[in-house]
Amino acid sequence: MEPGNSLAALMRPGDTEDFFQVASLGPFAASARNGYCRDNALWLMEFSRLIYRQENDEVDRPAGYKTRNSFLQPHGWNEAEFFNTGDTQAGWFVNPVLKCAVLVFRGTLGIADTITDLEFDQVTWSGPGKVHVGFNNALADVWDDVLSKLIACQYPVFFTGHSLGAALATLAAARCLQSRIIGGAQPAAIYTFGSPRVGGPGFHEAFGNLFHCRVVNDEDIIPTLPPKKPDLILPPYHHVGQMHRLEKGGHLHVFPSGADAGETWDPIAELEKMIHSVKCARRSQPHVDIRIPKPLCDHTPVNYTAHLEKAS
Repeated sequence: MEPGNSLAALMRPGDTEDFFQVASLGPFAASARNGYCRDNALWLMEFSRLIYRQENDEVDRPAGYKTRNSFLQPHGWNEAEFFNTGDTQAGWFVNPVLKCAVLVFRGTLGIADTITDLEFDQVTWSGPGKVHVGFNNALADVWDDVLSKLIACQYPVFFTGHSLGAALATLAAARCLQSRIIGGAQPAAIYTFGSPRVGGPGFHEAFGNLFHCRVVNDEDIIPTLPPKKPDLILPPYHHVGQMHRLEKGGHLHVFPSGADAGETWDPIAELEKMIHSVKCARRSQPHVDIRIPKPLCDHTPVNYTAHLEKAS
């Protein structure tokens, strides 16, 4: 998989057609639920990239435009349902041969214009700790429909997503674990990519022993948000899951479960500077595909796939 270092790759990741073109990609391992699986990480990252693809129900597309199912079905998967309410979108991907399902949430389209609008306040929910109010509200838009699908499903379900989609997948899995009315569709595992922090102290107690692989691509800035360190305005946040960091040179650094490496710099100030520079460049060169700073480039979905492909 070739990396993508352009603004288009970051802001319009669904416009490509190179999905699942990964070297040495083995079959999805539905039974691999208790630890890291390279093949599953790559499949789930590609699902997280594919869900960014918008079809005719969202935007006008020309005749012959390839749907998400046109990429899924040759590999034995089918998008059985697409949830789209408010600003929240998710896909329900099913593999009847493997007898498993994937709930994949879409991240933010146009991140440079929206990340500064995220609300960092916290709110109580049905489980332990507090969670990000914006993520909680976004999940609420589709939760009733998602819950109905989970209740009806008898397969184990993998939860996944990139960026905002990763945060929603994390919170959805937590809600699922707290629900007593869900039968066979208990979370099998969570794989998230470039996730911001979702909750505060105590939120981790919602997950029990569920395996959560939280992948961070090198200097990706989004996992530093909201800031871990509390101040007089922002509440404290802490990552959940086990961080798998894709470092320079192709090394996959696996951290202890629950570890949250803190920042030594101000992520909000740095992000604002980067977004400002990108916007200024875009205004001055509107028809040029602009190269973006590395902390945003590392957040680009295709770069997660490209670096996971080569990681060891």
